[in-house]
Amino acid sequence: MRDGNDLVTRISEMPVGSEAALELDRAGKRMTLKVPIEERDKVFKEDLAALGGRREMVDSEDKGAESSARFGIGIRPLTEERRKQLGFTEPGGVEVTVVEEDSFAEDIGMRVGDIIVSINRQPVASFEDVKRIQSGLKRGDAVAFKVMRPVPGQARGQRQWTGVYLSGVLPK
Repeated sequence: MRDGNDLVTRISEMPVGSEAALELDRAGKRMTLKVPIEERDKVFKEDLAALGGRREMVDSEDKGAESSARFGIGIRPLTEERRKQLGFTEPGGVEVTVVEEDSFAEDIGMRVGDIIVSINRQPVASFEDVKRIQSGLKRGDAVAFKVMRPVPGQARGQRQWTGVYLSGVLPK
């Protein structure tokens, strides 16, 4: 594997209930770990508990609405505790917790763990900010996200972050 992102991609492609065999080399000693693949809600139950047991989905409840601009993401607020865990010191932002398969967000390259700091040059600091911006968009509109993404190879609490711009036209 090239890096942690490659590992996440491969693991996310495995069916729930299967088991991944990871071979490691720790100080010259080879180890094989068997890791069960479980539902995200089960693995991140403490994070979901902080949201009242649910993910905040950005998209409207009316999945069939022709005029709704859907991103295909779930987000959570960045509490001070979560900022410390991530080593994220920038102001504002919301953390992406879900990128739906075959969604606009997936098409433009958004990843779970990205922190959205602006949409169409409008600052984002809460779920409400994302909903407000999204409500002003319609299918066929251009959308540009500025996300912060961790620089690979950094320790979790001491991460460095880099700004990435993701953009596209909302599907019609």
